[in-house]
Amino acid sequence: MKHLLFAVFENSNLTHDIIQELAENGINGTVLASTSLKHFMNDLDNDVHFVSLRHFEKVNYEENTTFYTLLEENQIELATSIIRDLSGKFTKIKGGMFVVPVEKYEGSF
Repeated sequence: MKHLLFAVFENSNLTHDIIQELAENGINGTVLASTSLKHFMNDLDNDVHFVSLRHFEKVNYEENTTFYTLLEENQIELATSIIRDLSGKFTKIKGGMFVVPVEKYEGSF
């Protein structure tokens, strides 16, 4: 059974090291630039009751890095230990990760 590993890191030089170490150990995935909803909402006007597309133009995004990949069960410990070790258990880099089973998928991952 495949598992989805999903991790979010604050951007730093160490984030690049984590992604590189995963790749060097044969763990391929997708990396996206992202932002926290908390930071997004803090940048909006205080009197905003709903968000429209015009609000996206005004926001200064505090960037995070989002990483996700599909893993075989025997790859989970390697991937999570790399992330745990290089992030200092998320003390050197703020963020988090989780792994969930994937019941079905299609594609060539």
